[in-house]
Amino acid sequence: MRKRNLRRGATLVESVTAATLTVLVLGGAISTFLQGMRTWVEGQSKLDAEQNSQHVVRAMDAQLREAMFVQVAGDGMSLTYRLPAKNGDGEYSIPPVWDNVTRQMYIVAGTGGYYNLYMGPNGSARLMSKRVILTDPEAPGNPAYTPFQASQGTVSREVTVRIITKSVADSSNISYSRTRERVVIRNVPATTR
Repeated sequence: MRKRNLRRGATLVESVTAATLTVLVLGGAISTFLQGMRTWVEGQSKLDAEQNSQHVVRAMDAQLREAMFVQVAGDGMSLTYRLPAKNGDGEYSIPPVWDNVTRQMYIVAGTGGYYNLYMGPNGSARLMSKRVILTDPEAPGNPAYTPFQASQGTVSREVTVRIITKSVADSSNISYSRTRERVVIRNVPATTR
């Protein structure tokens, strides 16, 4: 008896089933990858906004904490401050005396609906942030806020700094960072009554 060669190919139904399963598995993998990328972009956008806002407020805090005079403008959009002079060793002189350099922190309109925050001596202030917004999008009614607020009294011993920044990764990923710091001024000269 002669043996028959029983080799067979795949049927059309088996080929279509295999192709369909392959497409479903690849589609699921690509969908999972894209969702992971969207989540990563969202997280990175939020992290960028937080880091920018916190960096700016920390730098402002370091300057204001050492100030011997702070005057907040009536609209709360800027403040002027003076630092004490330092001796040859880099230490503040005692009693504190002004170093004759007037410094400012101020917010001015930028581009794209954002505001820019500057800090430093008059005429040579450096840009601290380009993405400041002057409304609080996470509060009901999206109210405006005041970036700089002085304590009550004739001599400011405290200043509250509040900065909200916006980070836009793409049109669907917008993140906000809200940072608020109450700064107690250490070098306010004693006032006589």
